[in-house]
Amino acid sequence: MEGSGGGGGGGGGGGGPTTYCVTGATGYIGSWLVKSLLQNGYRVHATARNPEKAFQLLNQWESKDQLRLFRADLQEDGSFDEAVRGCDGVFHVAASMEFGVPAAESVDCNVQRNIIDPAIRGTLNVLKSCSKTSSVRRVVFTSSISTMTSKDNFGRWIPIVDESCQIPVQRVLETKSSGWVYVLSKLLTEEAAFQFARENGIHLISVITTTVAGPFLTPTVPVSIRVLLSPITGDPNLLPILAAVNSRMGSIALVHIEDICNAHIFLMEHAKAEGRYICCTGSCFMSELVEHLSKEYPCPIIQRVDREEHDSVLSEISSKKIKDLGFAYKYGIQDIIHETIGSVLVMILHEKFFLYSISKNFEILFLSHVAWSSPRGTLRGPKNKVLGKSRFEEVRKRRVGGRGGSFKPMRFGKRRSNADLDCVSRKPHLTRKSDMEIDGTAC
Repeated sequence: MEGSGGGGGGGGGGGGPTTYCVTGATGYIGSWLVKSLLQNGYRVHATARNPEKAFQLLNQWESKDQLRLFRADLQEDGSFDEAVRGCDGVFHVAASMEFGVPAAESVDCNVQRNIIDPAIRGTLNVLKSCSKTSSVRRVVFTSSISTMTSKDNFGRWIPIVDESCQIPVQRVLETKSSGWVYVLSKLLTEEAAFQFARENGIHLISVITTTVAGPFLTPTVPVSIRVLLSPITGDPNLLPILAAVNSRMGSIALVHIEDICNAHIFLMEHAKAEGRYICCTGSCFMSELVEHLSKEYPCPIIQRVDREEHDSVLSEISSKKIKDLGFAYKYGIQDIIHETIGSVLVMILHEKFFLYSISKNFEILFLSHVAWSSPRGTLRGPKNKVLGKSRFEEVRKRRVGGRGGSFKPMRFGKRRSNADLDCVSRKPHLTRKSDMEIDGTAC
């Protein structure tokens, strides 16, 4: 990729390596962004509400001597002051992933009070911390394709969807389609962020992410991947969200996790970057997505979708604006789907994580893969490694209680001791083999 800002450069006022703050560092995009920045030689201030969660990411983050971890809560005023201080820029990635509300609640009041207001308050808290230090020259805000639409005010398909095609708030409130709470939250939060930035002289860039997928560092399957794979898992909560995206956009737009993180860094570094940028590798009809999934992962339980007929051709989700600055995508749609399914299978088959963090639907995904993709009773996992049927039966019986048994989560590997986890909350100077820092002190 051209101009992706590698090497860390000589940043900020101190003349040392460029330092960036990443909020939501234990999330899907945040954790990979931290990894990308460290690999490129930047110094990173990573924030998390619960820094203990970052311990499991340490082995996957290189150059930990360049990393400082801060406890920061979006709902606490001034919580990001220390993390932002001295940074050249801030990547505000942290966000809630609420898609709906309990049926018994007063919907509008509940959404406003418990989701919208906290989301706006959290983003403004980060921006207020940025406004307190002169070192921050730019803030890159992670937005979402959920804020966009491929239909005009008359319900007609728009041939080319660019950064101006924002969905009206009133339309979201009137339709309340699946995932509408998340859509409304991102819309209003981004609007408030730009208003605050204009009023306080902050250079704010918005990255409009499409559906992000590919490999992941997190100990649980990220929500965006679970949504993407919902035609396989049949998740009753997430499949309607994918269908709603397809209905609003006319297609499913994708981007690889590595590309979206490179785009964040590219836009932070590029002198001419301004406003909002759609990041989309490509898009396809939902029926075509299902075909891609079934080719990569053939199984009979996949949710078949009739081929769409919406008058004409697919609306183009355009990344022209960022491409015109010199950005190039590395991964195509098939690459994304291949790596996504491979990563989920690696998570399950290699027993790298606690199985209780994987939904039952992904256990079904694993079982169906063995039953239907391997007629000889063997499973070829990543790198074409063969697992014997006896090994599969052993794992299946232990995890789901044998035929017809109930789901019984099982832990694998050495569990971290309480002493390790207490490192953050106890005394400021404890010896660890990592040089990582918590709240600015070596831990």
